[in-house]
Amino acid sequence: NDAMNRLVEVEAELPEADIVLVKAHNSNDIRQVYKNYFGDSKDFVSLTLDGAGKLVSQLEKQATKKKVTKKKAAAKTEVK
Repeated sequence: NDAMNRLVEVEAELPEADIVLVKAHNSNDIRQVYKNYFGDSKDFVSLTLDGAGKLVSQLEKQATKKKVTKKKAAAKTEVK
């Protein structure tokens, strides 16, 4: 399944991160199912959204670094 494959990829890219995969139709479902995960499901939703933002930021930085590296490699090839 796509979500599991992506989970494995992200865990490999960010081994220091705590990655969690949850399935829900909406945020209310998350609140219902995970209400005991944190004392307050609002904390869970808030922390999940915060973590997702940080994860996206890290992945964007990695993608930018890869693009710069590829451009440098291409430039070196053109110079030769």
